[in-house]
Amino acid sequence: MFKVIDSALLTLLKQKVELPDDALMVGDIDPKERMTFPCVAFRDEDFTLEELSLGSEGNETREKSEETFSGDGETKAFKLSSKPLRPTVKVESPPGVHLKQGVDFTVDYESGEVVFSSPPGKGQKNITISYNPSKGVAVDRGLKASARYYIDVWADGRDSCDAVAVKIVEALLIGRDDLAKLGVHVRPLGGCRLKVEGLSKIVGRRLEYIMDTEVHVRIPVPPIEKIELQRRPLPP
Repeated sequence: MFKVIDSALLTLLKQKVELPDDALMVGDIDPKERMTFPCVAFRDEDFTLEELSLGSEGNETREKSEETFSGDGETKAFKLSSKPLRPTVKVESPPGVHLKQGVDFTVDYESGEVVFSSPPGKGQKNITISYNPSKGVAVDRGLKASARYYIDVWADGRDSCDAVAVKIVEALLIGRDDLAKLGVHVRPLGGCRLKVEGLSKIVGRRLEYIMDTEVHVRIPVPPIEKIELQRRPLPP
């Protein structure tokens, strides 16, 4: 999930802040090892996780499926490619004419067959059956990750350092919507000065931001094929 943030932030800063390619990087940077300035490095320092789903089981989702068949004037039973869930079967024959379950057709949920009371007329793709397939049931679960990012700016002199820092702040303000489209939401926290012993002319600024993103997983739920009830005698 942090690669999503790193990639989105790196792309935005390359587009909005004029820096040499080797002056913008992900991770830590040691100013003592740099020969040229300014340079910018960013990384995640720590993060928190928050469950998004309202309940521990998450939100159930169901796929929708639609199949078409061609009637021959004799066939009454049509087998679906998947077993349907109760009672979500809708039948049109011809398309646009809705039939009533229990009157015009019945559904065998075990075999996945739709059986008409009388054979549909002849025609190409004149039968439409819409339903929720049992294999399409899943539970969506998600986490919100909030990472604290350090964006470190190093430059030769205070004016140069401040100028780059301001450009980064402006870039994150202007590019906020672009980051949101990539699933990353930005919140400013603050900043501080950075110093390195032995490099009196090199000035550093640290910008702190919270980068929010979400992680979702879809967990298939197997259908309940059969429910058995047992009657137990009451104790005397």
